[in-house]
Amino acid sequence: MTKLDTCVSGDMSNHRDKEKKTNSEARDADLTQSLMEILQKNGAKSPVKHGRDPPSSTLHERVPSDIVAITKPVVKYDGFGHSKYAWTSQLMKSIDSSLFKTVHGFTEKSGIYVYKRPVRTGSPELLSLLEQAGSVFHHVAVYLQYDGDSPISMLEYGPDNDDDITSHANAEVPCAPVLNTAPPEPEKECLPMLHISVDPVDLDAAHVQAAIEFASQQKYQALRRNCIAFADFMIRVLTHNHVKHAPLVFDVMCGKVPQTDSPLLHMVYLMERLTWFDVCDGGRLMREFLASVRKEHVEEFLSKAQKDEKKIVVGLPPLKKKRKP
Repeated sequence: MTKLDTCVSGDMSNHRDKEKKTNSEARDADLTQSLMEILQKNGAKSPVKHGRDPPSSTLHERVPSDIVAITKPVVKYDGFGHSKYAWTSQLMKSIDSSLFKTVHGFTEKSGIYVYKRPVRTGSPELLSLLEQAGSVFHHVAVYLQYDGDSPISMLEYGPDNDDDITSHANAEVPCAPVLNTAPPEPEKECLPMLHISVDPVDLDAAHVQAAIEFASQQKYQALRRNCIAFADFMIRVLTHNHVKHAPLVFDVMCGKVPQTDSPLLHMVYLMERLTWFDVCDGGRLMREFLASVRKEHVEEFLSKAQKDEKKIVVGLPPLKKKRKP
């Protein structure tokens, strides 16, 4: 059985004690650990930068900092009022910028490409809201290139119709197929793309297939299960949760982030209790995916135990009898 390499959130901010973690950072570390442990039996390997050999650290050891593909630590979102511009500015100070670059085509030998374009919708009111956020709420697709000779695949999430989004924000509808092995070329007028110089996990890996199946079974919902959150989620899966918030990295490096948030976003928060960050964050999908995987493993375990005619109580310590005085 091949042991996996894992990554725990790196150095803390200078103004904080190095031994303390915020709730967000601890959650991300736990999430990475959970994913690594669940995938260990599949023999998956930790993603690495191009031109480097995989690190030799064991499951519980820290990956060297020059291999880590994203923030150190993950930038904390402070909740409603923390603007897109302020948060993404913090993000860009935290990432390893050598792993990301702007490209105008599939110019690299391999890696992950994040592509964004304006949303296609028949609702002018909705389009007006989305456009006020710059490129943040643009439609997202993820292109995967494993080597120069292999065909490029694309991961994309949207409703099962001709638009990128539903006309009503709260509508829940079946999603279109999320994997396209013969995708269309990016539209030239919508370039550039963001290239992430990390070798993605193979699409036929067990956990990647499980993540695709999980996403395909979800109902599309514009505010909670959308193309942005899906792209963030799948890139986390393809990099073992190392690369986070890639669509927002695109906005800073390739797109546009307005300095002030639209007042309409405040209305969305008051009505739905959702911030712009909630709409874009793939962490929720990751947690739901891990919960479904854990449940499946527990059910599989119990099913095998019942076949063996063994009575098993999960999560309860053995009962100790009180001693007589």
